[in-house]
Amino acid sequence: MADAGEKLLEVTQQLLALHPPSALSGRRIADVADVNYGRVHRHFGSKSALIDRAVQRLGERFTDDAFPPGALVPTPGVLSRHPSFARAVAHLTVDDSLGAAAPLRLLIERYRDGLAAMRPDLPADERDVIVALSVSMQWAVVVHRRHLDRVASLAGGSVDVDRDLVLLVEQMHGGFGSFSETPRPRQRRAESPAGSVGRADSVERKLVNAAAELLATRAPSSVTGRELARRASVNYGRIHSAFGTTANVFEAAIDMQAAEMLSDFGADRLPGFFSMNERPGFVRFLTRIALADGHSSEREFYPFLSRLFAQHETRQGQIGVQTRHRYALSIMTQVSWALFEECFGHALGRPVDELEPQAAGYLTALVRNA
Repeated sequence: MADAGEKLLEVTQQLLALHPPSALSGRRIADVADVNYGRVHRHFGSKSALIDRAVQRLGERFTDDAFPPGALVPTPGVLSRHPSFARAVAHLTVDDSLGAAAPLRLLIERYRDGLAAMRPDLPADERDVIVALSVSMQWAVVVHRRHLDRVASLAGGSVDVDRDLVLLVEQMHGGFGSFSETPRPRQRRAESPAGSVGRADSVERKLVNAAAELLATRAPSSVTGRELARRASVNYGRIHSAFGTTANVFEAAIDMQAAEMLSDFGADRLPGFFSMNERPGFVRFLTRIALADGHSSEREFYPFLSRLFAQHETRQGQIGVQTRHRYALSIMTQVSWALFEECFGHALGRPVDELEPQAAGYLTALVRNA
């Protein structure tokens, strides 16, 4: 069975596009590949090493296509031709914020060096913004594509998502320069997004806050009711008396974080850009459901988009299909930015929040130019 290693690699690549690593066992991979489980350890040493090699191979295929001979920057929209790689990296990052550091670091470092050679006139900060924003936007298009299409269809039209992405990336490569009115960046919170929990808090609030904290690192389906109760320091039976099921507690936690996000949207101002960075559980939830179901949850996204649409119409009149799509892409891009924030920081060698005001300016300009 000389090709057992190849079978395991191919199957692992396929499964990573559908499931996070935490949901895959070595035995399951071996079963799907129709090889003996012992081959996993014989060829790779461990499941973890097998996954690392599978992602490396996906990354090599993507890099070869993204940087053809003579190319300084990735071919715009190339990630859409490699959805398995894009989804695998997103799954890795959802499981572990630095899980996809290696393939992303390689992409970002090569992208940044190429952009510096192509646009030596741009300040280093602006090049870093373009690289991080372009990567975030291209991941958003792959992971949230169906939702982006639905935004346009609900407005009675359609948008060529890939063509628009290529246009936007090329616009960014040209640079936008300084912004006379810099959009409001996020304001860092002094406490966790879920808020602090005091002894006098209700059982319901303790459970909801505990669920919000767990969402930052775990999928709801992987958390038992007893584990949630221990985290909240309440009796296990109170989950059922207060919410009925553990799943309902997580639903309440998601609704709470969505409401917090919506509170960033004032009646007469744009939201605090990149405030999703302060809610890693909410970001991972949005990414999980997009990866699992092939679309993003309308319940979580549409309140933000509806508020943006209403603000636009108040200020500038009727909003077109293309502009609606750009607003939606802006929100999805911020989700991807938040998901990859730690990876970006490692690859760029700097705190990514330093780049957010300039990135917010780019997003605003891209929407206005729709």
